[in-house]
Amino acid sequence: MNIDSSSFEIQGTVVRKNLEGGFYAIDGDDGKKFNPVNLSESFKKDGLRVKITARSRSDAMGIRMYGDMIEIVEISKG
Repeated sequence: MNIDSSSFEIQGTVVRKNLEGGFYAIDGDDGKKFNPVNLSESFKKDGLRVKITARSRSDAMGIRMYGDMIEIVEISKG
């Protein structure tokens, strides 16, 4: 497993994308787009504002061509 050990903060909005069967992503307030590998069901709400501590997942592969893949360390509404 190749998880970037440095964590970073994201403030943004959960968005539901209807591409490739549908999935949830995070659009950061800074314009960056993120594809979380472990977004819990309770946060899968289109338009939900969130604060996230995350780590980059350079080892993760997926079919979704949307943003950087991240692992959520901590998440809260906000």
